[in-house]
Amino acid sequence: MIKHMPFFYFGLLRNMDALELERKGRLETIKKMRTMTRWVTREQLIALVGRSSNLADLVIEEWVADRRIFAVDSDGHQLYGAFQFDGEWRPIPVIAEILALLRREDCWAIASWFLFPNGWIGDPDGPGSLAPANALKLREKVLNAAEKERGTYFC
Repeated sequence: MIKHMPFFYFGLLRNMDALELERKGRLETIKKMRTMTRWVTREQLIALVGRSSNLADLVIEEWVADRRIFAVDSDGHQLYGAFQFDGEWRPIPVIAEILALLRREDCWAIASWFLFPNGWIGDPDGPGSLAPANALKLREKVLNAAEKERGTYFC
C-alpha cells in the first residue's frame, strides 16, 4: 500500500512528524518554565495588588494592555511571573522597556526569554550567564540583551 502512495504524501508525513516534534518540545519547555519561577494566577494577583477586586482587575488589565507586564496562558488560566513585580506587587518599570523591545506575541516565548540564561548578561559574580528575570537590577545589561534579541528568533 505505501509503495503506491504519491511522493508528496511522504513530504506531508515528514512535515507532520516535524510539527509533532516541535509541539512536544514546546510543551516540555513550558512544563520546565512552570518550575523556574513563581507564577501567580490572576485571582492571586488581584488579592496581592491590595485593592478592591474590581479595581485590581481593571488595573491588571491596564498593565497588560500597556505592556507593562505580560501573562501566559496555562490550561485556560492566566499566569503572571512574580519577577515582574516589586515587593508591593507593582510592575517593575524595566519590564515595560523590555517588552517594548522584544515585541513578541507568543507570551511563552517572552517567558522563555526572561527565564533562560542569556549570553548577553554575564554573571557579575563569576563565569556564566544570568537569566534576565534574575538580572532585572542590571537594567542596562538587560535592555542591551533585549535590544540584541530584537528581530531574531527565540523559543
